[in-house]
Amino acid sequence: MIIECPQCRRKYRIEDSRVPAQGTVARCGGCGHRFPVHPLEPEEGITCPKCGARQPSGDECTSCGVIFSKIPPGAKEVDTQESSVPVTPETVAVTTAPNGEGAVFPAGVFHSGGSVPVSHGAPFPIGGAFRFGWDRVRGHLGFFVVFLALGFLLILVPCFLADVATERAPAVTLVLFRAVDLIIEATVTMGCIKVGLRVCDGEKPDLSNLLDCMPLFFKYSFATLLYGLIVFAGLLLFIIPGMVWAIRYMFFAYFIVDAGKGPWESLKSSAAITRNVKLDLFLLALALTGINVLGLLALGVGLFVTIPLSLVASAYVFRGLQKQSPQTE
Repeated sequence: MIIECPQCRRKYRIEDSRVPAQGTVARCGGCGHRFPVHPLEPEEGITCPKCGARQPSGDECTSCGVIFSKIPPGAKEVDTQESSVPVTPETVAVTTAPNGEGAVFPAGVFHSGGSVPVSHGAPFPIGGAFRFGWDRVRGHLGFFVVFLALGFLLILVPCFLADVATERAPAVTLVLFRAVDLIIEATVTMGCIKVGLRVCDGEKPDLSNLLDCMPLFFKYSFATLLYGLIVFAGLLLFIIPGMVWAIRYMFFAYFIVDAGKGPWESLKSSAAITRNVKLDLFLLALALTGINVLGLLALGVGLFVTIPLSLVASAYVFRGLQKQSPQTE
């Protein structure tokens, strides 16, 4: 049986036997949207004579792409080796309706000729994260341009004033400028994370989010210090441990911004959700670095697109890993 998320239009194949007679509630593994699923009655729907996939209606199979009118009468069913639907390893969680209680299980996704169980070692597709990020960012591109411009100004102005006053102002004034710069930089960084999460969750971002996280400054600063010490210690141990620990604790700031967790608790939560996916996250980090380098090479203007894309894609991955570890939410 083929189902489609009404919000993001991702398509999934699930076994008919997994849909009870009273219906189910499905959760899209891509965008998290929940939607009802009802079983197809024997007399309802269309069964593709080529790949065997069932769908409510249509002249074309949404699984293998065959046009029904072009199949000769009496043609035998054969396995297709290609699918017109791209492979997307997200999951769709289905719970027994109507009260939403019951077992939650991963459904297969569209693939050539059948459904493939989702691998726990690859809980998110990097390409899917960027596609999701672009879909969300392009609807808020004007906002992100203004948001980032304000953020850059807030960070650069104290630095500029400190440089101008270096030779004339007393040492106390210079220390004050540096302290203000540190507070603003941390606050803007957390504000960017918050906006990325809000856009990922389908909420409307606001320019005030830029400074919303200032009360979390001490938590963030102490956690950043711990993170830096851990990574530095790992780098001293032949570099590789430092890289592993950098990935293991990379989401600590997200837990501070999203849940207000303390420094040590946020580091532990990050370690919990990144377990067994460090290679995937390393590749994600390389991809994020690559697109931002390209944005920088485009006279810096490209950063107004690549930075928001990176923020939302990272938030998408964070939410996906967080849902797989409910104890960290």
